[in-house]
Amino acid sequence: MKKLAIVLFCLSTAFSLNAQTDTLDQFWKQPVDTGILISPNGGWVSGTNGYGDREKLQAFFNTRTFSVLGALVWIARLDTISGDASTSNTWLKLRRLDITTTTTAPFIRGPRETIDSVAFPLSMLTAGETPETGLNWLPFPTPVLVNQPFTMGLTVFEGIQNDTLALMHSEPDSVGAAGQSWELYNGRFRRMIDSWGLNVDFAIFPVIDTTLNNLNKPLETKTLSVFPNPGDHCRVQLESAFENRTIRLIDLAGRIVFEQKIPPGIDSVLLELPELSAGLYAVVVQDSQSIASALWKKTRHTE
Repeated sequence: MKKLAIVLFCLSTAFSLNAQTDTLDQFWKQPVDTGILISPNGGWVSGTNGYGDREKLQAFFNTRTFSVLGALVWIARLDTISGDASTSNTWLKLRRLDITTTTTAPFIRGPRETIDSVAFPLSMLTAGETPETGLNWLPFPTPVLVNQPFTMGLTVFEGIQNDTLALMHSEPDSVGAAGQSWELYNGRFRRMIDSWGLNVDFAIFPVIDTTLNNLNKPLETKTLSVFPNPGDHCRVQLESAFENRTIRLIDLAGRIVFEQKIPPGIDSVLLELPELSAGLYAVVVQDSQSIASALWKKTRHTE
């Protein structure tokens, strides 16, 4: 077993946004204290470290078919010391989770083949001790249909040259169910509770769409611009190729908090929404053939 890490910091503020829907259960409890842990031989327990960990993953046990649009990923620490962060990448990966039981830890077969993945240069990512500064919207090029348990997470060592990355994670007493966080270490998938003795959840929040549950063909990805960002209102600029579009705002709990049909010929939508709470939202615009998404930070409304 890897030696237990020492606490680098623990945020005193509670992370109370439970990023799940009714299909993504047994995740962070409310409220949630967060932190990251330093590895005894350098780097981070929840990211790159001297043990050569390659992936950090969170398990999800869906009960119905839906599509995963991407994930909101809270990166706590990102140090690019190679001089050119554009040459270092991390991959958002969605893997099938084999829940066939076994007699020894981890008691299920665990993560298996990759269903889909997408690369992101470290230069386009942000990190911070709060969701506002460290949360990244990482979309897949097209929605990924899932109809069985899965894991989502980042590769934290692949293609990274002398750079470090660490995910934010919950404190152990904020976990809803034991053993839902995983890593790829020494060629094997292991639960964090087995390899580190830590029962934590990673801050990886899938953004899902339960209406996209029978994709006959991939949706084309379009461009979406949201400005001002951050702001107490925003204008969503659309590509004219969209037809019969629907615009949705999805909060970090996976709830659709705003939905509106967009008439043909309209290429921008102004969202004022003074009653909407300040926070981070995924803006998703979709028609029968295309989809676009962006992350918007709403600030408090001012007169």
